[in-house]
Amino acid sequence: MRSHTLAPTLVLTVLLAAACADQPPAPTAPADGPSLANAAKCPASPTFVVDTDPELRAALAAAQDGDVVAVSGNIEVDSAVVIDNEGVTLTCAEPGAGISFDYGYENILIELRADRITVSGLKLDAEYGYAAFNSLPDEDDGYQDIRITGNEVYCGYYFCLYAVGIQGTVITDNHWIGEDTRYGVHIQGIPGSGSPVPTGGYTEASADGTFISRNVIETDGGYESIYGAIRVREGRDVTITHNEVLGDWSHGVVLTNVYDSRVEHNRIDGTLLNGIEFAERAANRVSISGVSIKANRISNAGGVGIAIRGACYNTFQGNNLQNTSVGAVFEPNTGANIYRGNNEVVTDLGAFDCDEDGDIDPNDISGAQ
Repeated sequence: MRSHTLAPTLVLTVLLAAACADQPPAPTAPADGPSLANAAKCPASPTFVVDTDPELRAALAAAQDGDVVAVSGNIEVDSAVVIDNEGVTLTCAEPGAGISFDYGYENILIELRADRITVSGLKLDAEYGYAAFNSLPDEDDGYQDIRITGNEVYCGYYFCLYAVGIQGTVITDNHWIGEDTRYGVHIQGIPGSGSPVPTGGYTEASADGTFISRNVIETDGGYESIYGAIRVREGRDVTITHNEVLGDWSHGVVLTNVYDSRVEHNRIDGTLLNGIEFAERAANRVSISGVSIKANRISNAGGVGIAIRGACYNTFQGNNLQNTSVGAVFEPNTGANIYRGNNEVVTDLGAFDCDEDGDIDPNDISGAQ
């Protein structure tokens, strides 16, 4: 098992950010699940082709909106690769090209600091560092429309991706590989701003429009924690579909303060705790509302297939929970949810007044085995 030291300033930043702690228009995912063959191909005519660390940094610094920087071979870097020009694409010059840590550097591989960045078609090795991708906001402003697609990513010991305040993010057709990795793909709004009510503006820069689809996310040597392979906090119009989550992540999919979204057609196998987790730690009275949880297949979860709490007005339909020791549990702070499927695997403790009119809003549980 790996042992690492994290810079104190970065630890503080992460802890502060993590402590606060109708479907969107998006590409259509195939019905049969992840297909990494859909990954982006190397472009025929990039703006820059680079094969050394200095060339890579010079090209990214010079790149303008619409430019493509293509990596040839494997480039070892001794500090984070920073992309801070809008509309830049970082990709491959030939299949198998990528970026990895040079000896002695163990922090962030790629930092995303601008709108409309694309990273595609690369082999990225952050195995002995903190994270493969990092995107932290400049003061109260986050970034928009970042695309990470078709990459093979060896995650860091803490995160595969850690991003705060990025909207409209598209993460598709990647193979994320963790070893002793605590958390996978983690996206959240900027904490501390906005109104903590489900119909308000819970953050200024939120995770709205996040689209995570057709990824394979696997790990070996995970940790029990409140996070998991995929975590989204503070977002509307979030789509998490057709992903495969494999191995001992703490949880498969974790939602906190997520509304009007969908988690559908995912396969989750082998989590240490819950397959789909409605987070326990949430400031909002109703943390999850208007979310479709549909046709997910969850197996071999160490805890509950779907752990539902702080939730009203969500729909659960056709989820396969038969291969979990505990199928779905609606905690007392749930109400007005609809469950359709095998009701023999459901424990309904819901006794919550969702609309605060003084009456309990019961969950609607029905369906045959």
